[in-house]
Amino acid sequence: MSLPKLEVPVYTTELPSTNEKVEYRPFLVKEQKKLLIALNGDLEQQVNAVNELVEECTYHKVSSKTSPSYDIEYLFLQIRAKSVGENIDIVLTCNNCEHKQDAKVDITTVKVQKPLDHRPEVDLGNNLLITMKDPDILELANLREDLTADNILKLVAKSIKTIWKGDEMYDAKDYSTEEMVEFVEELSPQHLEKINVFFETLPILRHELDFKCVKCETENKAVLEGLQSFFV
Repeated sequence: MSLPKLEVPVYTTELPSTNEKVEYRPFLVKEQKKLLIALNGDLEQQVNAVNELVEECTYHKVSSKTSPSYDIEYLFLQIRAKSVGENIDIVLTCNNCEHKQDAKVDITTVKVQKPLDHRPEVDLGNNLLITMKDPDILELANLREDLTADNILKLVAKSIKTIWKGDEMYDAKDYSTEEMVEFVEELSPQHLEKINVFFETLPILRHELDFKCVKCETENKAVLEGLQSFFV
């Protein structure tokens, strides 16, 4: 006789990027084990573990390869909250005396902030228009880990979806990363400034926390951003 299968509850939430409803379940012990192993690994291992978990727990309705970073980060928090609890322990540092103190954050209150002026179309002038796509979680994580000029240009290149020159359209997926980087390198600094607005207004998982230092009683504001702040 085979062992019984336990029923797993199913929950529903909305994707921040599209407001589309998606079902998800809590993670299981075998999936938690992978997360704990990844926690002791490098950044890429952690991101891959999160991507795999989100895909599994959304019944593969959400793909990390096509979803923007903030969708995956938000879903990870929802899944974690239903799996092991809504609160996480963090350490806060006073801006005045640098005293460190423990605190808790209710991750169900953490939301994706979506600037109203975030637009995928960037008009570069002279009949040149590009459309951008929000970068995925690994692309952004790698940039935060190693913020160099080459990596910035590579992220810009990988985030271009289409290029329009007048009525002629060039699909970025038809070109190699090297070709797209070369295209970006041939833009003017003014062009890059316009493209930078797209990245400056990217939606982001962000939470502000007001706290008073228990040592010097200074009022502080802590800002938690991105997956790394909540991957505990």
